[in-house]
Amino acid sequence: CRVSDVSAEIETAQVPLSAAAETAVGADEGLLPTILAGGDDYELLFALPPERLAQMQRLAGAAAVAVTPIGRFIAGGPRPLFRDSTGRPLDLAGAGFSHF
Repeated sequence: CRVSDVSAEIETAQVPLSAAAETAVGADEGLLPTILAGGDDYELLFALPPERLAQMQRLAGAAAVAVTPIGRFIAGGPRPLFRDSTGRPLDLAGAGFSHF
């Protein structure tokens, strides 16, 4: 996002979680930032123009591959904005590990 001078809005409730992570968040919603940013990632993240979403979903369905839209790119902004299930901003600043 920084290099392309864009930001993103991520709907955290749409991010696929393991059954164990769903159980943990169900018991304590405060664990969501740690779960989202505090471990290894096992999902492929990619972007495509909104007008190509339906085509991608058809292709993914034909290949029996789950594809879950979780957000969108927006103009400007210093960093991605993460929103919880109610639409409120969720602070993930400082969470996780940065390789850069």
